[in-house]
Amino acid sequence: MKLKTRNLIGLLSIITALGGALRFFQLSGSEIWYDEALSIFYTKYFFYNLIFEGINSESFFKFLFFYFKYNQPLPYYCILYFWLNFLGESAFWTRSLSVIFGTLSIPLIYHAGRFFYNRKIGLLSALLLAVSPFQIWLSREVRGYSFVLFLSLLLFASFINYRKQGRRSDWLLFILFAILSIYSNLLIILIIMPLLIFEIIHGRKIPAGLSLAILTLFAVPFITVVGPTLKYLNTNFWLPVPDARAVFLNLGNFILGFTASAEQYFLGAFLAALLVFTGIKLSAKNRKLLLLLSLSLLPLAIIFVVSQIFPVFLHRQLIMFSPFIYILIAAAVGIRPNRLRGITGAALFGLMSLSLINLYTDTMPTGESFHPGVHPHKSLKPVIEMIRDTAKSDDIIAYSSPDTIPSMAYYLPEHFHLFLYIPEKVDPYLINAYNWNSKPVWPIISILPKKMDLFFRQDIDKRFDKYPLSLSKASGIIHFELRQLGNEHRLYSGRMWLLSSNWDESGNLSVHAQAVREQMHQRFRKILGIRHDGMFLDLFMLDEPPADSERN
Repeated sequence: MKLKTRNLIGLLSIITALGGALRFFQLSGSEIWYDEALSIFYTKYFFYNLIFEGINSESFFKFLFFYFKYNQPLPYYCILYFWLNFLGESAFWTRSLSVIFGTLSIPLIYHAGRFFYNRKIGLLSALLLAVSPFQIWLSREVRGYSFVLFLSLLLFASFINYRKQGRRSDWLLFILFAILSIYSNLLIILIIMPLLIFEIIHGRKIPAGLSLAILTLFAVPFITVVGPTLKYLNTNFWLPVPDARAVFLNLGNFILGFTASAEQYFLGAFLAALLVFTGIKLSAKNRKLLLLLSLSLLPLAIIFVVSQIFPVFLHRQLIMFSPFIYILIAAAVGIRPNRLRGITGAALFGLMSLSLINLYTDTMPTGESFHPGVHPHKSLKPVIEMIRDTAKSDDIIAYSSPDTIPSMAYYLPEHFHLFLYIPEKVDPYLINAYNWNSKPVWPIISILPKKMDLFFRQDIDKRFDKYPLSLSKASGIIHFELRQLGNEHRLYSGRMWLLSSNWDESGNLSVHAQAVREQMHQRFRKILGIRHDGMFLDLFMLDEPPADSERN
């Protein structure tokens, strides 16, 4: 039975509205956490230097290396910069940009499903993307994942339009979206190349050779950073080398997100794999099946193989391939439907509903073995607010863990003006990023080890034993020489807040953070100590030694 155009538009509108509602629901219910605050930091870091410091060839490639090294979507941060300036930095408004990209992806996947099959499969694909906890989670964070998803589907839509209409404008849009995609996530090449190859084989409607030449030209900056990036991934990146279990569970993550139980993941991955296999089997005579496989399963296989040397197999970084997996699942349910496949599809939606309940109640039954790099969000806001509401005007605030930096910069923007290593100075670009406030405020001091990665904890963890900070050999913790705005210098002795933290919520501090905290306890009198969510907040009197009982 064919869907009438009016009914089709109505159903697609309902599905899109449902997906938008699920993404906006309780959007500001949780605080801005580390990764989100880091996105805001990246945005300010880049644009402050772009506007006030100027860009030359050396600094331009330095910026490119910074973003490419960590696979950060630079176009997303460009958009986020203006979004924040017009709408502010509240949790709702900063996250709403990602929600919009995630919601707009729903009608786009419909067009992709219709291209490969028909309207019915397009609608089922849109429904899967709309209610997937995986998509909803990543569309509710101040991160570029939903933007990359949106770009990949926009790229595919321009490809479809050019195939149908043959208009030069559609080809130019294809090139534009391809360039933006490359600068957003390098893995998008695994979508661009199959499309160009498909055109070479089927009609050459898109000038594939010219397209490849243009994209190669714009990809030249990558040549300067690909070597250091691969070295970084091979030696310092925190991702484990994936095994067959990781690939299997990746299907479960694509469907259930990060809030299901272990049993639900295994069952969801099994049902999803069964439906994907069935979708392939039912599509055996579909001439576009090879292209669909080249956009879904083949990239995952390539990334799995590459990750045996350079680990990049991270579920959320693979989001651009998930729509094509959904289309295969929709095909299994929608092509010549029968009761068994209908029950299987319904069971999958049931598991998704259970995972959604956990998502909205902040429940994560499983750990990183099921979804590497995803864990319960740490609550830094209450601790930082306590400092803000309690600290005296001449107090200093110190931290010994890098995972507190973005949140302190976000929740204390009017105070976070001084960025200083002890004993080494920080990159002047980072100092400039937060020196735009002229109001004299609390100095915030960073007590961090030498030769460290400022933002990524695993890099630091690997280097702790090699580069521990010995306070006795540093410039001294009793008297900090603070460089205030206006080039003033003074020696300080008074009260100091020390925030000790680690990435997880266990309260087991890193070697460095524990050493700093212990030496502070041995040298100074502590007048306040609070533990919250795996963090320690201590207030010390720098001009008073501890009592003998406190030393022990």
